[in-house]
Amino acid sequence: YFGYQSSPVMTSVSFIGNSARNGGGMANQDKSSPTVTDADFMNNSASFNGGAIFNIDTSAMVLNNAYVIGNISYNGGGIANEDLSVPIFTNVQITGNKAGNTGGGIYNNNFTETSLVNVTIASNWSAVNGSGVYNSMNSETAATNCIVFGNELEDVYAETGSQATFAHSIVEG
Repeated sequence: YFGYQSSPVMTSVSFIGNSARNGGGMANQDKSSPTVTDADFMNNSASFNGGAIFNIDTSAMVLNNAYVIGNISYNGGGIANEDLSVPIFTNVQITGNKAGNTGGGIYNNNFTETSLVNVTIASNWSAVNGSGVYNSMNSETAATNCIVFGNELEDVYAETGSQATFAHSIVEG
């Protein structure tokens, strides 16, 4: 799925075994604000960013009750968020994803503000940094009631100017 300036509502959907340059399962661009509930994003791949999901250019995805499992890309094996995007993820399992560079589970770049509530990020892999969550270029992750555990490299990595805050959460390391 590729969304451009769109706001679809999707329920009980599966994105399995897809591939693309960015956003193997779903790409949301230029102020797109999809709401996706009860979804599976499994075994998707992207050449560059977001094996399962790619949000860019002030996109505001809302993802509820989902599995993001076994996806692969260069940055953001599971999910990549860039350029002022403000995604909200609630009750999401992000596991077993791989990034050839950074952000095995989630990759946030360039003033992105990502909200996580009741999210598990575990058993993800990246070649360089942030196998769980990677924040760069003034990006922020705010997490509540989350588990970030058992990822290959750092569970959470924030470059200078970026931050990750966790409340009522379990974070390894």
